[in-house]
Amino acid sequence: MVRLYVDTLYEPLFLGREVSYYWVWSIGGCLVPMLGLAMRTSRPEQADDYFRWLYVATFCACFMSMSLATGAVSNEAGIEYESGRMRLEALNPIALGHLGAMLVILSAWALLFHRPWARGSRRLFLLVGLAIGAYVLLAANSRGPVLAVLTCFLFLLCFVSFRYKFAVMAFLVVGALAVVPLSLYLQEAHNINAFSRLFGMSLEEHAQQSSRLDLYASAFEVFWANPWLGGAMEDPSTQGYPHNVIVESFMALGFFVTVLFIGVLVALCFRAALLFRRYPQYGWPALLFLQYLVGAQFSGALYGSTFMWCAIGLLLSFGDQARERAFQVSRAAMPVRPRLERQTW
Repeated sequence: MVRLYVDTLYEPLFLGREVSYYWVWSIGGCLVPMLGLAMRTSRPEQADDYFRWLYVATFCACFMSMSLATGAVSNEAGIEYESGRMRLEALNPIALGHLGAMLVILSAWALLFHRPWARGSRRLFLLVGLAIGAYVLLAANSRGPVLAVLTCFLFLLCFVSFRYKFAVMAFLVVGALAVVPLSLYLQEAHNINAFSRLFGMSLEEHAQQSSRLDLYASAFEVFWANPWLGGAMEDPSTQGYPHNVIVESFMALGFFVTVLFIGVLVALCFRAALLFRRYPQYGWPALLFLQYLVGAQFSGALYGSTFMWCAIGLLLSFGDQARERAFQVSRAAMPVRPRLERQTW
């Protein structure tokens, strides 16, 4: 907040966008939703209602995106060409990929851990959602969302109890086998070569990678000029953010606040692991937090990573709810000891 005030109002710098843009996204897009979710006081039993509405909204958004997304883009001359990555007018390939990744993660979690949805027609609904999410994820052809999904599944293998590990491994094997025909279909129907982008490296991708490294180097130059308090909210040379919230934190907030920020993220990761180890039925906010934390390391800004901050609020809220729920269950299971009458003389 101090950096935002200094760069936009106290000492206005030449920023890449209007001043109102940063305030709207920082306060309205990140801070207020995070605080609203984190401070929400509700019963633990309402977690199923939260998941139901979130899943239905994500399913509908992915279904519409699957039917409306296109890989055609126009250059400066107005000539359209196939980019090899699906997108919408309101969602770039990275955002579209995270939408598909979110549906994949929620579907997989519900199939493995959410007992009310693990049978009958709801199981079929989850399988359809898993297929739609995988299609949108691969059609967007972005590395960040795919790495986020892989991180979530590796997190499951590490921190779920032993009886769930075989189910997660079987899920990974079946998913890997199902991705191959889907990728071949996308390549034949829409000229989207997902395997080449994810596991190969062309000259163009080398250029993109070097430009990303140039962004990091330029951001650290701003940091070394003002290492203790940070130099600027945006890099003055590029008029943009470095697409990595840790690097951006060094550039904008300085060393001490960045150490604090990293400590908060580590504590949240530990909280997510503890939540999933003990109460996997409340674990979907932890998975969303991991997804968008990984995504913010590839394409995210501190003032604009809305889903990362919202996932932090959800993780804090449901972590407290799970702890309270476990405490209530343990108290209900304790035998009631009879009170001994005090002896009188």
